[in-house]
Amino acid sequence: VLNVDNASQIQVKVNGQSTSNFIFNESTNIVRINRTLVAGSNLFEIIATNLGGTDTDQTTIIYKRTQVTKPTALWLNPSQSPFATYNGSHQLTGKVTGVNSKSNVTIKKNGTTLSQNMWGFNVTTKVVSFNTGLVLGNNIFELIATNEGGSATATTVIVYEERPCDKPTVQF
Repeated sequence: VLNVDNASQIQVKVNGQSTSNFIFNESTNIVRINRTLVAGSNLFEIIATNLGGTDTDQTTIIYKRTQVTKPTALWLNPSQSPFATYNGSHQLTGKVTGVNSKSNVTIKKNGTTLSQNMWGFNVTTKVVSFNTGLVLGNNIFELIATNEGGSATATTVIVYEERPCDKPTVQF
């Protein structure tokens, strides 16, 4: 803004509303407006007044929000649910999409969130993996991926069963 001495000679409007939330640098003649944009059109108008008259200029900034795709989550192993086993432990693997780091992934075992140091996450392949002990009966695992677009949950059930054994035989 040229030919003004200070900010009191400047009026700033954002989307038709006057604002005093601007800075005028008298040595550079630059007006700075720090404003959060709304989705769509944002009209900025600057009106400068001095003894010689008034001048106005305006510009429109069109803000388009980046559409973030909702993540996905899928158990790879076991690939079916429920999955029955006689083994007291199991190596689980899953895959998520739409996340950038391990902090966007949660794994729950029977409703309890597992500490992130208990499982691995490959940032490139987006594969999570961990080995865990099982309790007799149903073991419910949830794989949850979260980003700005939402969250996705995959659930699998591993049924740990005792291995049947033969009835004892007694002979004389």
